[in-house]
Amino acid sequence: PVRGLSGAWEVVQMALAETYRAGGKYDDALRTLDQLEKAENPAFSTEALAYTRALCLEEKGRYQDALNLLQSTRTRIEEKKRSNQQYYTPYENAITQQIESLRTRVQKGTPVS
Repeated sequence: PVRGLSGAWEVVQMALAETYRAGGKYDDALRTLDQLEKAENPAFSTEALAYTRALCLEEKGRYQDALNLLQSTRTRIEEKKRSNQQYYTPYENAITQQIESLRTRVQKGTPVS
């Protein structure tokens, strides 16, 4: 990324990852998310990246991997909240809901619509 434009570069990369995901190009989306996770001063929270990654994994049929990722992310959120009472992430509810959906998929072994 160009110095001073890293935030803008990251926004473009996230849009690209979402475009790949929407087009079913999950491996490309995951590689793009890998690049975003390595950013020095990230424009996106770890929760945002984990949630997007989990969506890719789920849509790729890797339900258990998506579930494991979201469960570890939720654990980190809870740890952050314990150490900082004012910590808030808009992804907390979405992650919790997605975990429940994925648990059902993993237990049944079939897709849930």
